[in-house]
Amino acid sequence: MAHYSSGKIECAECGFWENPDALCIDHMNNGGTKHRKEIGGGGLSTYRWLIKNNFPPEYQVLCLNCNWTKEMNHRQHIKTIRDAKYQKYPIC
Repeated sequence: MAHYSSGKIECAECGFWENPDALCIDHMNNGGTKHRKEIGGGGLSTYRWLIKNNFPPEYQVLCLNCNWTKEMNHRQHIKTIRDAKYQKYPIC
């Protein structure tokens, strides 16, 4: 995690650092579910993949609260797009 925190292990969003167990690696552009399926798992598999692939830049450290908030905002955005798409074709 130190690589994705510029040496100081903390949340990129809120700066939380007090409990490293409450920090996680986040896919900055979403797509974590797809990536975990591609590499065969999350957690330790993800950390191994990051090391093996020389720490790609599209990851960051977030606390679990910020990670969850980001996920909920993403889900709301997808729902808004989906709702707008179906409003174009109203059911008569």
